[in-house]
Amino acid sequence: RWYSRIRLGIVLAGGGLALAATRLAGPGLGWSIGIVCVLLFAVAATAHARILHSQRRHALYRRIKRTHAARIRRDWNALPPARFDDADPAHPFGRDLDLIGGRSVHRLVDTAYTYAGSARLRDALLDPQPDPATARARQALVRELVPMGRFRDRLTLVGHEVSGDAHARWDGSVLLALLARREDPSGLRTVLAILSIQAATTLTLLVLNVLGVLASTWWVLSLVAYAWVYVLNGRLYRHLFDEAEHIQDRLSRFRPLARYLETVALGDRPHVQALCAPFRSESTPPSTYLRTANRLAAAASAQKSEVIRLVVNVIGPWDLFFAWKLARYK
Repeated sequence: RWYSRIRLGIVLAGGGLALAATRLAGPGLGWSIGIVCVLLFAVAATAHARILHSQRRHALYRRIKRTHAARIRRDWNALPPARFDDADPAHPFGRDLDLIGGRSVHRLVDTAYTYAGSARLRDALLDPQPDPATARARQALVRELVPMGRFRDRLTLVGHEVSGDAHARWDGSVLLALLARREDPSGLRTVLAILSIQAATTLTLLVLNVLGVLASTWWVLSLVAYAWVYVLNGRLYRHLFDEAEHIQDRLSRFRPLARYLETVALGDRPHVQALCAPFRSESTPPSTYLRTANRLAAAASAQKSEVIRLVVNVIGPWDLFFAWKLARYK
């Protein structure tokens, strides 16, 4: 509330002072006061935004802690809803041991942020023939994670900040389906090379026409041929904006988790380190792919405006180039 009053005071006082200075001393002083007030307002707004962000994080963190307490008390009404219904009646022990369902072991211990994580826990609980070596490795990992309460809560908090709901589950199946639907980059590269040569030829003929070396019909004919080949291959780039936007939207929900796991200190815990190795030891960390997704989505947004799209694609095969980049990226 204090920051809100400061922002309002800056607007009212700054506007009044700027008008008064303009009338008394001219527009120069008025503009100077106005610029100073805008800068002060920006500083106050930034600090205010940090306070609001901290409040949202604190509310989510309190909710996470309340859920932990509900698990300890087995307060089923305060727990997140069960992700899966009752076990298959034909399962040899799933229903007898209350492993799956509304008041089950799975619901009590399931803290997964992703739907696939919940499903993996379910499958482990219901496995009728568990592998002893796998079970021992999982138990060793859990023993290392038990004292890492701050790490686990922070990981949960970072994930839920994106969704705004401490009970949400991130479903990666849509992203995996988008990445599985791939085009052949080599086929796109061939068409892209042809269109790039045509675009360069059209530009060269246009320059020669402006200089008076060639007649105007040549660059027009080249442009028509370029447009004909471009439209003929429309199926190769028509999906660009939708796919790039969907991939970027899905990965943006995963980005805070990836960045956290890339940088957090794990200590001398070999099993946890091995689990997080894909985030930390790869030559290209996940955050690099996420930055590429943002750039592709920004470039593909040219398809939202027919005017901008027409201009950039007349200059060169913009849509096809970024469709090729998207195919390589996937």
